[in-house]
Amino acid sequence: EPVIKLLNNICGDWDYIKLAKHRRERKFIAQKSLGSFTLGVFEKLPAGTMAQAVSLNGAKKLLKQSEKIKRPVDMDIQHAFESELLAFGLEEPPIKIEFDSKSEIESQGQRKKAKTDRIKQMKQAFQFIRQNKIYTEKLVDALNKIEIDISKV
Repeated sequence: EPVIKLLNNICGDWDYIKLAKHRRERKFIAQKSLGSFTLGVFEKLPAGTMAQAVSLNGAKKLLKQSEKIKRPVDMDIQHAFESELLAFGLEEPPIKIEFDSKSEIESQGQRKKAKTDRIKQMKQAFQFIRQNKIYTEKLVDALNKIEIDISKV
């Protein structure tokens, strides 16, 4: 319930907030205290779709991005710069995930590695790094503009 109050009282632009940690913990490059919560910009947005808050504007961006499916949705979110999704995370996420259990795909034994072209893979990695750097700078600007009415939280 405190998180819902926080979300309802954020003043500023946001589209997507991660409410759980990922198996591979990601660092914040910038953060802002909002009452008892800390909102942050990830160095690299974690993949995964468990536990998130999505604004109406964020949902529209995600739906537009999914008109042409290029990759799994959790990986698509990691490429948030393509849809200009304003994606943040909470420092102490309210939802705890147990990572010792297997995913549904792993439990069925159907996870397969994609064939890769090493040169193409390196080119894509460099493009991702460059685009992600520009994107995170925009996110830091958006984070700095976010405020909250602490008396309502």
